[in-house]
Amino acid sequence: MTIKTHIIILFGLLLLPARYSAQDQESAEISLEAHSDAFQEHFFGALKEKAVENYEKAINLLLECKKLQPGNEVIDHELSKNHLALRHYDEAKRYVETALAKDPANLWYKETLFHIYDAQNNSAEALSLGKQLAPHHPAFKENLIALYEKTGNYKEALHLLETLKATRGLTNAQREQHARYQDLINGKQNKEVAARPDSPQATGPFTAIQNKIDSYQASGDYGALLSYIEETLETYPAQSTFYYVKGKTLNHLKKHNEAITVLETALDFWVEDTTLRNNIYKELMLAYQASGNTEKAAEYGKKLKNGTK
Repeated sequence: MTIKTHIIILFGLLLLPARYSAQDQESAEISLEAHSDAFQEHFFGALKEKAVENYEKAINLLLECKKLQPGNEVIDHELSKNHLALRHYDEAKRYVETALAKDPANLWYKETLFHIYDAQNNSAEALSLGKQLAPHHPAFKENLIALYEKTGNYKEALHLLETLKATRGLTNAQREQHARYQDLINGKQNKEVAARPDSPQATGPFTAIQNKIDSYQASGDYGALLSYIEETLETYPAQSTFYYVKGKTLNHLKKHNEAITVLETALDFWVEDTTLRNNIYKELMLAYQASGNTEKAAEYGKKLKNGTK
């Protein structure tokens, strides 16, 4: 006998670092058959493990669910999100495509695929999917705005901010974004400069921010620097340099596990500058060494030595 139950799953922001989520909640109908107790135990255990970022354990529990209900696309979607959190992009894509094959109209499955494309720097596919999602929910618009900024398309980012302004108003951070995009479009800043503080031609607010960072570093006031860089990231959420500064600061404060998360987020963005990329590798190597993970420390040490991506 099949029992149907309606489960409301509340998601926190991390599914992924920062970046990422319109999935405030997802409603899923789960079939609980002969092994319903085992299924529920594994399923909710997986959600619990994911909430504390034990993604490997969550995957193992979800695979047990899949043995009990191999055709349940909700399990495929959960597997995709956990693999995405671990940056196992091929596996994440395979599972979410399986879920979408069973439920092609599901917006949450499409959003996960959007984040996979974005994490892989597959901007063309991410933009195509993001445009499909944007009309359905303000959070999807925010995802697309971040992608437009990442790719330097400020006119489209500004247009989406205007639609948000008209429908629900803007947050303080979004108002600052709005003004910045207008400045860039109107030529008040150097139009040849991409909105990345690591650009050698960067001028305007990025110079002021860097000066402030340098001042905090020179004084050794890493607590104040951490607060400042977190505020800065609220305004510039797609800037790899600021994630690097935050990660380095967390290393100075001996918060190595937090540093690892932030520094790996920095690598999710396009890091063209070789010096910046190697600086991120160095801080990741130090963070993993301090946390006792010698294997990962060696991996990033090798990347640093070879200068590879």
